[in-house]
Amino acid sequence: MVQKHSNIEVIEDMTLTYLENEDNYLMADIIDNEIVGFLLAYTLQRCDGKNDMIYVHEVNVLSEHRKKGVGGSLLNALKVICKEKNIMKIFLLTNKSNEPAVKLYESVGGVFSETDDVLYVFNKETFNG
Repeated sequence: MVQKHSNIEVIEDMTLTYLENEDNYLMADIIDNEIVGFLLAYTLQRCDGKNDMIYVHEVNVLSEHRKKGVGGSLLNALKVICKEKNIMKIFLLTNKSNEPAVKLYESVGGVFSETDDVLYVFNKETFNG
């Protein structure tokens, strides 16, 4: 969620550290010096000779700026970068019940993957056993 933070210096330091890795992306839409939306993504390098992929971890827009093209412009900007870098695909996860997100992703060319894929999560409690 886009939030205003009181400890800006900590956020800035964390963000700069994150962005030191050229495979990480943090894109923001700024209106009147205010961040109204952002996209957080990572490059997933492949070792099989195929082109890399981008995983979009988060797209978030302030509620008063939703349905105004902010999320779409962020995703479209990422698509331009991916084309320039010869990225094979962009992918992300969302819930079918998150209708605003589904509409956003489909509006910018996202295609629902009707595969037999299943998501498994390994919580830290399972790391030692």
